Amino acid sequence: MSHVRIAVYSLINGTAKEVGDRAQEGMLGIFRGQAGFKAYGLAETQEGTVVSVSLWESRAGGASQ
Repeated sequence: MSHVRIAVYSLINGTAKEVGDRAQEGMLGIFRGQAGFKAYGLAETQEGTVVSVSLWESRAGGASQ
């Protein structure tokens, strides 16, 4: 069974696109190096709010982030 980690962030400055670009360059690379990582997505839900979703093979993988 897969496990999902969801995080909601409020943007202090910048845009959701800029956050996505930074995630591609940083966080996504770190996740890919972790055991059990399956997928990652980022969505802007309303102005100033971004939701991060990562999919893991086990609860332990997602909980360590």
